[in-house]
Amino acid sequence: MSSALPAGLAAAPPAIPLALAAVTLALRPLNTAIAEFARLYASEFQLVPLQPLMMVALLDLSATLGLIGARLSVRRHTARLN
Repeated sequence: MSSALPAGLAAAPPAIPLALAAVTLALRPLNTAIAEFARLYASEFQLVPLQPLMMVALLDLSATLGLIGARLSVRRHTARLN
């Protein structure tokens, strides 16, 4: 399991790579607990980190949805003022 971040995130705000690193590092203890739980049911399960391209795609999608939501909210608010 690698905790390296995609090179494209170097220009991102500091909170984004920090959050991604925290989630990636949290996978190890979560996998241990999930593996113990899965063994109770004679099963195997493991969380795996996303590929760097998928991380960037999800960040882009979430930023785009946030911008669309903000724009809709501002448009609605300014329409009420007029």
